[in-house]
Amino acid sequence: MFPLLLIFTFFSILAGGSFPVEVFFFDVGYGESILIRLPEDRHVLIDGGYPEYGARVVDEIKRLGVTRLDLVVSTHPHPDHIGGLAEVLNNFKVDRVIGSHPLTSDLLPEAFVSSIKNKNIPYKPGRRGEKLFESDELSMEIFHPAQVDEDLNNSSIGIRLKFKNISFLFTADISPRAEKELLLAGIPLQANVLKAGHHGHATLREFIEAVRPEIAVISVGENPYGAPLPETLELYQQLGIKILRTDQMGTIRLATDGLTLWNLTNPNKKP
Repeated sequence: MFPLLLIFTFFSILAGGSFPVEVFFFDVGYGESILIRLPEDRHVLIDGGYPEYGARVVDEIKRLGVTRLDLVVSTHPHPDHIGGLAEVLNNFKVDRVIGSHPLTSDLLPEAFVSSIKNKNIPYKPGRRGEKLFESDELSMEIFHPAQVDEDLNNSSIGIRLKFKNISFLFTADISPRAEKELLLAGIPLQANVLKAGHHGHATLREFIEAVRPEIAVISVGENPYGAPLPETLELYQQLGIKILRTDQMGTIRLATDGLTLWNLTNPNKKP
């Protein structure tokens, strides 16, 4: 009976045209931009890719019928993450913005700061333990950083989303130093889906074993750094983790009803 129930649930949701939670990992080359659709028609955007990808991110969001963003998160001020956000902020009603650094920081691009000020969007730095959304069935919480330092990658905002029995870990550009800190701090890390840290660069085996993901999503494009690294891909394969890559598949779409996770990525998007 249980499998039949899952099948019924799946087709019922399809018939309704939407899922309670959907996550879109946009193809923005060697960068990152993720749209999350939550229950009650709430939408969260994490990062916007390089500045030249801003218009593409705007088009992708509009194509999904989204006209308003409840939250925009800037994980850290490297251009492959924050660069396209000014374009997004200028094209949508945005309820609030959370970033890794204060709005007065010289590290933030002028276009990003100006967009927030011109539209009078509430802004604050995000730190570990902050609840972004919370209900009986859903939680979305910042798990990193406790504080920022000069290492922008390892100061990235990390977010864990849990809906019923299914969870996602969005790690931005954290690398082994931050991974070790999280392990030592005993932060809950288990997730069905791991957004691979730093475009598939180095990662700790112990960290991946703590997360225990079924799927690792790598947001990556052509780059001179060799990402994703062969040793990182080999680690995922050794642990039986399914790898989804934006450079191979285009925009990656995952969906869940809180019990089952579906990969709804268009297999014909890229050769």
